[in-house]
Amino acid sequence: MTDIIDTSEDIVGGAHAKVQHDSAVKHVTGRAVYIDDMPSLPGALEAVFVISPHAHAKIIDINISNAVAMAGVAAVLTADDIPGHNDIAPVFDNEPVLAEGLVEYVGQPVAVVAAETYDLAFAAAREVAVAYEKLTPGLDIQDAFDKKQYTYPAQEISRGDCAGAIAGATHRLAGEISCGGQDHFYLECHIL
Repeated sequence: MTDIIDTSEDIVGGAHAKVQHDSAVKHVTGRAVYIDDMPSLPGALEAVFVISPHAHAKIIDINISNAVAMAGVAAVLTADDIPGHNDIAPVFDNEPVLAEGLVEYVGQPVAVVAAETYDLAFAAAREVAVAYEKLTPGLDIQDAFDKKQYTYPAQEISRGDCAGAIAGATHRLAGEISCGGQDHFYLECHIL
């Protein structure tokens, strides 16, 4: 016989449900302070990204001259201005800070404008002229699979000589299966 242990104090709705998050009162009363609520430090600049309107395209040219000429604009930077490795991927490689030669999704940062005010940075970002050669985007998972356009290298799990075992098997089944599994992308309260 198995003893039944009462764990009701350790599950959802039990004693732990009464523990309040550190910032709960501030969040529900509107007193939580977010980055946009804080005053800018003296001499601080505001930055705005120039983003791709295309899901997939080659970058032919980035002309920053009109934006740089605006009074109050401190800098306009592209991937060419990054002195080190242009990669901010937290886990895997190949997530550029600013696109280099190719954009792979709508909204991908192509350049960044730093100016005295947000409105000025935004206006200057609109003055950056980016010439693109549109490419056909991969919008369907089967199409991407057929073209071997993977987000990350394909994962394989095997043990022993699989091909040899299948070739020597008396009975074989063939077909397709799709499980529809998905990985989520981590999101936070970031702003543009």
